[in-house]
Amino acid sequence: MASQSEFDTVKELEQKLESAHSDLKLVRSLFRDHVQSGFVSRFVESELYNIKDNPDHLVRRNAGQVSFTLINTVDFDYTIKLVPPFAGRPHAVKWLGEQQILSVQGEGGALVRRLTVPHDINDFLAGLLIEEIEMVYLNEREFLESPSPNNILDIYEIKEPFDGYRIFMLSSALVHEAIELQRETNWKWWKKEKSIDDQKIQEEIIDIWHFLLQLTIEAGIDSKKLMEIYLKKNKENLNRQEKGY
Repeated sequence: MASQSEFDTVKELEQKLESAHSDLKLVRSLFRDHVQSGFVSRFVESELYNIKDNPDHLVRRNAGQVSFTLINTVDFDYTIKLVPPFAGRPHAVKWLGEQQILSVQGEGGALVRRLTVPHDINDFLAGLLIEEIEMVYLNEREFLESPSPNNILDIYEIKEPFDGYRIFMLSSALVHEAIELQRETNWKWWKKEKSIDDQKIQEEIIDIWHFLLQLTIEAGIDSKKLMEIYLKKNKENLNRQEKGY
């Protein structure tokens, strides 16, 4: 679980931002220093482990399981969003009438639209088409700032760091789940044997199935294709047993 010191860090940041108030240069510096300290990575990693171990896990300070809103005051909103790679597509945007500072953390990059909106938030109507000023590619650990409250920074597309990235990540997760399953056995012959926890073993196997199914979907294998590939591979294996390699 995220340590108390990490939540104290957020509280300290909130107090510094409130003190800086309208000094945009200082606000920008405080936010950059905070992100570059590695806090975001530590916080997200700890909460992802909590969610994995307990799907009902609730994060303190109004943080959810996809969006973590750590600061929400009259003047400032600090939100961490977990966003998987996705292709650009038309979608609705949200405008709060505030300037934004956006940073991408983790591998890959983001295609960000800079949009312009009415000068008065009261003139902003649902369904209003927004003018696009430019499209900016934001690399990992880079920052992008809206020049005024009348600009919106909208994440239009999340790029994978390389082709096959999702398969790489899912297969890595599957391997590590298999290692966790192995740890539940007495494979360490130099240690005293322990009682096998059948329930824990079953849980680890379900975790493996989860990532195996995700890989199957990612590779575009439906039930029909699964049987075709399996029977073809099984025939090949039988031939190898009869004739050798």
